[in-house]
Amino acid sequence: MVTDGVVQTSSEAADLAAIAALLRAQDAELRAVARRVYAARDLPPAYGDRAGVILDGVVSAFAGDADDFYACGAELGLETARWLRGRGDRLPDVVDRLHRARVDLFLMELPERLPAPLRTLAIRQIAWFLTGYIGRLYSGDTALDYEFAGLTVRRLSTTRSIPEIERVAVDAARRLLAVDAAWFARRDDGVWSMSTQRGLEAGAATMTLRDEDIPGVAALLSGETIAFDRVDLASPEEQRIARALGVRVALVVPIIVEGACAGMLGAGRAAATRFTAQDRGLAEILGAQVGARLRELHAATRMRDALEALEESDRRLREQLRRKEQIVETLQRIYIPRAFPTVPGISFDAVYVPAEDDARVGGDWYDVFRLPDGRLAFSVGDVAGHGLHAAVTMGAIRQAIYVASLDSPDPAVVLRAVNRVLLLQKAGMATAIVGFLDPQTREISYASAGHPPPLVAGRGGTRFLEPGGIPLGILDDPLITESRVDARGETLFVLYTDGLIEYARDVAAGEEALRRAVEVAAAEDPTRDHALRIVERVLGGDGTDDDLALLVVRFAEPGARFAISSTQTRTDAVSWDVDASDPSSAAAVRTQFVAFLGRFVDAGTDLFPAELILGELLANAVEHAPGPVHVELAWRGDEPFLTVRDDGRGFQPRARLPEDVFSESGRGLFLVSAFATSVTSETRLEGGTDVCVVLPFTRREQP
Repeated sequence: MVTDGVVQTSSEAADLAAIAALLRAQDAELRAVARRVYAARDLPPAYGDRAGVILDGVVSAFAGDADDFYACGAELGLETARWLRGRGDRLPDVVDRLHRARVDLFLMELPERLPAPLRTLAIRQIAWFLTGYIGRLYSGDTALDYEFAGLTVRRLSTTRSIPEIERVAVDAARRLLAVDAAWFARRDDGVWSMSTQRGLEAGAATMTLRDEDIPGVAALLSGETIAFDRVDLASPEEQRIARALGVRVALVVPIIVEGACAGMLGAGRAAATRFTAQDRGLAEILGAQVGARLRELHAATRMRDALEALEESDRRLREQLRRKEQIVETLQRIYIPRAFPTVPGISFDAVYVPAEDDARVGGDWYDVFRLPDGRLAFSVGDVAGHGLHAAVTMGAIRQAIYVASLDSPDPAVVLRAVNRVLLLQKAGMATAIVGFLDPQTREISYASAGHPPPLVAGRGGTRFLEPGGIPLGILDDPLITESRVDARGETLFVLYTDGLIEYARDVAAGEEALRRAVEVAAAEDPTRDHALRIVERVLGGDGTDDDLALLVVRFAEPGARFAISSTQTRTDAVSWDVDASDPSSAAAVRTQFVAFLGRFVDAGTDLFPAELILGELLANAVEHAPGPVHVELAWRGDEPFLTVRDDGRGFQPRARLPEDVFSESGRGLFLVSAFATSVTSETRLEGGTDVCVVLPFTRREQP
């Protein structure tokens, strides 16, 4: 929609219609207000009734019956002029009171009855309407002045700072009122200081006045316009101010912002030409518009200051969270194992899922370590709560389990030792399962302290084992018993924390979902990353309100050499432990590696370079450091980082082709460097080499 050459957006059109509806709903009340306002100016009742006609015209313009507020107002102004002539009233006798009444009703009372977001638009359009109305009400020559006033309204609506508002107002006052000088003075704590001026003498630009220095200041502060137009009859104070300003007559309009006088807009003439009622009306309309724009700007400034304070608070909070996250991640690296023992015929797969992004580790843990006699000790548990306290307590429990496992082969004795540590340190409550696995006989002994029961899947189907005990840290001498499982013929032994089965607040449904997921995993290819897939099947893609940890022990057929273990402590990071010299294990790692990487890149991305890079690094490890190899893939920002760690004698990779073109070796690291974004290596003091590769892929944007 186009109004006066100005394109009107659909949003503004909707606001205009909303204003019309609100005004119509208050029609009776507004007519009563009009009669009261006009009566307060000592105008006959007929004028108050006529104000109702003007009100109808304003509502009609807002409703869209007229394409142009100015044209609508001008048409009504011409009709009002005929009405005045018909009454026989002399316009000069009432014009001053009419101006004041119109300003009071249409620019003060009426906008206050609208919601705050609509007031600025309403005042702007009403002023445009009144400009056309008043322009046709008087002689044709003054109509041009009122048209300029309407353009000034639109200029004010685009201002973005107080100095800019003042410049527009001062320039408009000089043009509209045909004066020699115009100024804007700000008021702060009773002191008026000249901030913007045009045409004043040099000394006046820095003039300041106090409230008591201005004659009639009480009227000015209450919103009244003051005219100093009889210099010959002026008081000494008025004459002094007039001389300082270099004018003989002056018109001063108060600028009211949020109910208080924030400044004045003044105009002065060097000749003793008095200001007319028309001048006064124009100045008051301009002053009302300036006040409205200042109110809007002050509101925007307060909003901006509030947003800046909020952003600063948010920045500080994020910085605190970042530091906390760094501490938590450090604890994570210490407390959550990044590698598992390599055991022929047995593999481990684990995943940790945090409850919140800003607290990647809480009270849940899993652990597997080898004992001096060849047995494997394992534990899974959950400390009550999240964050640093839970993480520190979890670390203390894992350390206690490690020490106690060296002294006793009975997992129940180990848990009772942990219970004493928790009580001694007053560290709170925890649930846990501790057990021992004999790789030769595949016999498992375990004890539980209030922890969800483990699952086994294999020859007897998929089933939960018996739970037992009460949580640690409650009783001085809790009843904890040992249980035994013969894992020969079993495929999976699964341990988990309650976050995996209580995510939907229905434990029975969660246990059944877990049982089905484990049953599917037991029948799948042993090279798959079972832990993460079990979690995804149970949660169904939903998040969890609690931390969760899952440890999956997989048994291969007797005599099988396959052994690959993986662990995941973040949704975008995973690691594997593998005997790189075993072709089936190396192939399994490459399969899982490519599948995991593919989850974070755009569909259809060619991942062959990544598979080639990992394959060459594993082959290099076999050549220089046969034995266990640790592989880690982690996203850092938008880039994937691949780390391959071996325990060999150490080597320095050289990315160059062999001198002998017929050589069967020496090209692998050259290919890695050719495909990778960057390659770095580090030889550890204790032996072994870490090769870190930034893969040539970018993380896809999240929807």
